[in-house]
Amino acid sequence: MSCTNAQPATQLPYLKNTNKPSP
Repeated sequence: MSCTNAQPATQLPYLKNTNKPSP
Protein backbone atom coordinates (compact mmCIF):
# COMPACT_ATOMS: atom_id res chain seq x y z
CA MET A 1 0.00 0.00 0.00
CA SER A 2 3.04 2.22 0.30
CA CYS A 3 3.13 2.57 -3.47
CA THR A 4 -0.41 3.94 -3.44
CA ASN A 5 0.71 6.67 -1.07
CA ALA A 6 3.36 7.77 -3.56
CA GLN A 7 0.84 8.36 -6.36
CA PRO A 8 -2.80 7.75 -5.37
CA ALA A 9 -4.06 9.60 -8.45
CA THR A 10 -2.40 7.08 -10.77
CA GLN A 11 -3.38 4.07 -8.70
CA LEU A 12 -7.06 5.02 -8.40
CA PRO A 13 -7.82 4.98 -12.14
CA TYR A 14 -5.55 1.99 -12.68
CA LEU A 15 -7.38 -0.14 -10.13
CA LYS A 16 -10.79 0.94 -11.43
CA ASN A 17 -9.80 -0.14 -14.94
CA THR A 18 -8.91 -3.60 -13.66
CA ASN A 19 -12.17 -3.85 -11.74
CA LYS A 20 -14.20 -3.94 -14.95
CA PRO A 21 -12.52 -5.11 -18.19
CA SER A 22 -12.74 -2.82 -21.21
CA PRO A 23 -15.63 -3.53 -23.60
